[in-house]
Amino acid sequence: MNAIDLVVWEAAILLVMVALRTGGSRAWPALGVVLGLGLMNKISVLWLGVGLAGALLLTPYARGAADARAVARAGDRARAVRAPRRLAGAATIGRRSSSCATPPARRWSTSGRSTSFGSKSYK
Repeated sequence: MNAIDLVVWEAAILLVMVALRTGGSRAWPALGVVLGLGLMNKISVLWLGVGLAGALLLTPYARGAADARAVARAGDRARAVRAPRRLAGAATIGRRSSSCATPPARRWSTSGRSTSFGSKSYK
């Protein structure tokens, strides 16, 4: 968990509390944007979204206070904000990056001469 995660979690919880207290429909789309930005940072924000959705479904007060359409729009906004990163990730599938390149194969000499590999020498 990094500093951005902490800010996203706190902002998301604050927006849910504001939306449930005031019944305002402005807080739900803002929650979607905050969760989408958090998902662009780390996927662990998804656990927060699942927890909030479960709480809204299982708590009678929240179930009555939350507007289902507004909550669905919040989820749509979170997906829309995260979409560019998902597309960029899909575009790089199958490409080799320098960070995960495999080391060169070791070559062993069959003629009895020594072969050097890096800083080591093999006979």
